[in-house]
Amino acid sequence: MKNISGGYLGTVVIEDGAFKVKAKHSTFELTDNRCSGMVFIGNIYENSELLEEQR
Repeated sequence: MKNISGGYLGTVVIEDGAFKVKAKHSTFELTDNRCSGMVFIGNIYENSELLEEQR
């Protein structure tokens, strides 16, 4: 597991080619290898797709 960002409202974690965004109140997760593109906490986009909140 590699912590690549500690700024903004949460933390981005890369593990086994996938990334998970741990925000203050919610967790967003993308479980494939498309770890290219910008990640914005709050309005979370990856490759121009809005990630759905995991409940």
